[in-house]
Amino acid sequence: MQIRKTIERLMRELVEAGVTSGQFRTVSPRLTSIALLSLTVDVARWYREDRRWTPEEVADHYCELALRIVGADTTPRRQARPASVKSAGPLSKAARPDPGGAVTAPSRPGGTNGAPAGRSQR
Repeated sequence: MQIRKTIERLMRELVEAGVTSGQFRTVSPRLTSIALLSLTVDVARWYREDRRWTPEEVADHYCELALRIVGADTTPRRQARPASVKSAGPLSKAARPDPGGAVTAPSRPGGTNGAPAGRSQR
């Protein structure tokens, strides 16, 4: 129970920090943090490898959903990738702060719904 309370507190503090900095727009950081935690925990309940989405596709889509939930700007931006960052792993597409401190969403090849070209989502 203590771990859960710690995770909830950290998520709430993260959302509050984003609101304070102006990067997130939400009227209830506490309720928003609960929604984000529900989103992340529930994927473990329904995801199976035999589904049509890869773990990377789920991560990209959930990143975009999370940014929208907190009211962040999800306009894709092109960023120069530091030479020390490898581009092969699943975390390479995750939303992360840019050097100027803005939260950015990963770019979406293949369309606005995040599905790769030629694939549809359920």
